[in-house]
Amino acid sequence: MAFVNKRRKAGGFYLSAEEIREAVEAWYDIALRQASLDAFGGVYSTSELASRVNDDAIKKEALGLILEAQAHQ
Repeated sequence: MAFVNKRRKAGGFYLSAEEIREAVEAWYDIALRQASLDAFGGVYSTSELASRVNDDAIKKEALGLILEAQAHQ
């Protein structure tokens, strides 16, 4: 999924770092639900899969990658 956060004409960005963090939080649950269907043939429920991963580390890495990519735009 690729979204561009940079304003084309006015410059700057649409979302602040805090708003991006909130978006990562919101989209994480959606992604986890999808992953529970896709991973291992859907044998794990969302809660079972959630118990097997470090959600804070995943969200932190996702936010870092997004902000790093934004810095290079």
